[in-house]
Amino acid sequence: MAKGRFLEVIDDPTAQVAQVDTIVLCTGKFYYDATEKAEELGVDNMAFVRVEQLYPLPQKQLDAVFKKYKNAKTIIWAQEEPANMGAWTYMAMALRELNIKGVYRYASAAAAEGSHDLHKRRLGRLFGELFAYAKVKA
Repeated sequence: MAKGRFLEVIDDPTAQVAQVDTIVLCTGKFYYDATEKAEELGVDNMAFVRVEQLYPLPQKQLDAVFKKYKNAKTIIWAQEEPANMGAWTYMAMALRELNIKGVYRYASAAAAEGSHDLHKRRLGRLFGELFAYAKVKA
């Protein structure tokens, strides 16, 4: 990672390129939560790529990531926000030729649950959806 420089896209430094069949695009705090859970589960087929600039979409950098992970069959946009918030609809339209899948909370009028327990349950549901694509080390 470059020091003192903004990176529009930050590739997964721990991904085992030859084993990656699923690319997870995300941003913000969700990246840290998801990679922590992936490590806990022993996931070895997913690359977690941070998209730090949404607009204009850094297509050149994303194309380089997609080219690097040539065995990837699934591309996912994952976010903690509800479907009607966050970047899901923008990313779905911008990357529609890739048939991108979305992992997000159900649409809601509120961005936050207002309850720590409810937040944990909903995060658990998100992880269940996201890691349904995972392969774990035997």
